[in-house]
Amino acid sequence: MRKIRQAHRASRETYGSPRVHAALKGLGEVVGRRRVERLMRDHGVQACSERLYRRMTGLSRQFVMVKNEIRELDVTGVDQLHSSLSYLSPMEFEKTCT
Repeated sequence: MRKIRQAHRASRETYGSPRVHAALKGLGEVVGRRRVERLMRDHGVQACSERLYRRMTGLSRQFVMVKNEIRELDVTGVDQLHSSLSYLSPMEFEKTCT
């Protein structure tokens, strides 16, 4: 179990039983995949994802497609860049995206 925990910690606790088994096999340890799975489950060793995947829905997908011209401007001094907020109807917004 000590080597399983070491392999799990070395992966920043992101490896599940298949990858921990592969890591142990790479180190020359002879251990079964099901045994690693059982030991991890019995001792509460679980993998966690590195980052959470969030799907972009609705208008947020459309905002990504709009070109940001402010980033392309060359600003060298103070008060050279002014922005205005404008509220677009869905039809006007769709025209800007294409």
